Amino acid sequence: MKKILLQINFILILGLFFNASIIAQENYQLKIAGVQVTQTNASNLSEIEGVEGTVTYDNSTKTLTLNNASITTTDSKNGIHNIGIENLKIILIDSNTINSKYACIKTSVPTEINGTGSLTATATGAMGILMYKTLTIKNCSIETSGTKWGIDGYNGLSGEHLIIDKATLKATGTTVGAIMDIANLTLTECGIVAPSGAYFDKNLYGITINGQEVVKGQVVIAPSTAIKDISETDIKVYPNPITKNLHIKTTEELKSIELYNTNGQLILKTQKTSNISVSQLPKGIYIIKINTEKGVFSSKIIKQ
Repeated sequence: MKKILLQINFILILGLFFNASIIAQENYQLKIAGVQVTQTNASNLSEIEGVEGTVTYDNSTKTLTLNNASITTTDSKNGIHNIGIENLKIILIDSNTINSKYACIKTSVPTEINGTGSLTATATGAMGILMYKTLTIKNCSIETSGTKWGIDGYNGLSGEHLIIDKATLKATGTTVGAIMDIANLTLTECGIVAPSGAYFDKNLYGITINGQEVVKGQVVIAPSTAIKDISETDIKVYPNPITKNLHIKTTEELKSIELYNTNGQLILKTQKTSNISVSQLPKGIYIIKINTEKGVFSSKIIKQ
């Protein structure tokens, strides 16, 4: 009898251990509106309170899809919190919104937001997006705002890398900064279009105009198509490639001339001049942005 009881107890313990293992395996390192995403609810996250539209997670592809979705939190919970899914992809389809008191999106590990849709993320208490590592925004359109920050990193020293790739980003930080506390900014086929003259300063860890403080209010980054190509005008930039002096010939009134590296960092800015010395610049590819009364025009130049 004693032997039978021992066997039963052993089987019960194994059963409890097996069930605990199953429960542990069901949890993903992702929360929506403060609720853990699991194998059970992943296919229909719209059942979570505050979530409407279509929201699903596929762990096999590490893809969180928002399709005409709305996520609303009324306390300090994040709208979306990627706790530990490396290279999670958030796919946007159609128009989506996140409204949160704290961060609408918080990413503790590298994350990508992609898709053909858009997202409006509005935080009433802090920041629209809080990123701790690399965040890539690609092909989509995002408008994010917070009472303090639009997009905020941890401290600018922890590998926070913001990548904007052929995407439109409008980031508004009302009282502290629009985009700040990030270590690096990479712009691919896009540029900072507002405010005029804004650029990324590594010493300030954010977007600035004067090199002394980060921009408060709104920063707009848009695909290069938003800036007209210089070939569409009578503006001539020569020689290209260049070694010493860059010349600009135009009948239009020049307001300013800005030169950026491929990371979107402002390298040089000058007012109303047609002859610019670049002999001190390292060899490489640069983007020249020419501001005139008729608009903003850009072109790629090569420094040899």
